[in-house]
Amino acid sequence: MTEVSPNLIVTSLPVHNFIAADPYRQYLSFDLLGKKAPEGFKNPKIAFYANLDSHGGTFAPVYQFSITFPSAANPVRFSYALSPTPSSGWTNDGVAFYAWADPRPGSIPVYRFKQILAGGLWNVVVQTSSTAPDGFQPDGIAFFAIAEG
Repeated sequence: MTEVSPNLIVTSLPVHNFIAADPYRQYLSFDLLGKKAPEGFKNPKIAFYANLDSHGGTFAPVYQFSITFPSAANPVRFSYALSPTPSSGWTNDGVAFYAWADPRPGSIPVYRFKQILAGGLWNVVVQTSSTAPDGFQPDGIAFFAIAEG
């Protein structure tokens, strides 16, 4: 449980990071078993802690977006952002979880990294480490997660 104000204590849940390789891709879920994870996404590890609802507006929605390419070289990818407006070609899959839009006591930044692919395609990952994965460039802070569950 996390005290986010003197009058609000919330129970946050772990968000699991599922990774697919070749190309490197990410899928986030509260579901440790990955029942909804697309084929190829494996080895879940706790990425950070978030919430299932806004707790009266305390937390902002983080949307999941997806895009599917019709080739093995460019399979389904996911992106996560505070804005509900998807980039061109991406589909808004709805709210994935709730986090803070701005830093707060007890929060940690979740960094966004972008990878530009052939043909103008791109890939995004979010993580609490500020070190970019191989082939990715820093793209700012996506949102702020709860430091501990």
